[in-house]
Amino acid sequence: MDFASFADYWTWLSGQGTVGAYLTGLESGKLGQLEEHMRRAYLAGADDAPRSFAVTAWVVRGIV
Repeated sequence: MDFASFADYWTWLSGQGTVGAYLTGLESGKLGQLEEHMRRAYLAGADDAPRSFAVTAWVVRGIV
C-alpha cells in the first residue's frame, strides 16, 4: 500500500475492519497516545513523506 503522508495512513488505518473498530472504541486520551506512537513509527526519524508498506489480504470462500 502506498500512503502520501502519515495523515493518509492514519485515515486508512482508522477505517479498516477490526482495527478501525478498535481505534474508534478507544477513549480520546488512549487514541491520542496510540496515534503519536504510530506517527513516530511511520516517520522513523525522517520527514513526513510518502511511504509504502506490504499488506496481506486473507480470503476465505466456503460452500454450504
